[in-house]
Amino acid sequence: MRPDRAPRPAEISGGISGAPSAAAAPALESLAAQWRAQAAELRSWGGDSPAKALERAAKELDAALEQEQGVLLPLAAAADVSGYAADSLRHLARAGKLTAVRRGRRLFFRAGDLPRKPPPVDGPALVGYDPRADARLVAGQRQQGET
Repeated sequence: MRPDRAPRPAEISGGISGAPSAAAAPALESLAAQWRAQAAELRSWGGDSPAKALERAAKELDAALEQEQGVLLPLAAAADVSGYAADSLRHLARAGKLTAVRRGRRLFFRAGDLPRKPPPVDGPALVGYDPRADARLVAGQRQQGET
């Protein structure tokens, strides 16, 4: 691959190191709103300096979230963040339903554009085959005369 086509590390990083995942962004946005509400309440009680500090913190949090949403993620990282399989994201990009940036043969997705897969309703999926449970089932069927 030619060096002029390689993505910049800042563009493909997973975001701010130690930062919460993109799924936590709505909770952080509501936190910024709570800080602004608390700042307004402090102002009503005459606490101008603490109110300014809370408003500044909320503004910095909003800026960090906006920066995090603009980060370009490689296909594998985008699949982890969104919850969708890499093939599904590739298909959505090919169909024009999801914007992707192509660098050489690799696809990159903007973190803010990724769809989020809803959590399963039924709970966690079964882990795998359990031979003991299968043996108990077979033994129970044999005791009842089923084969």
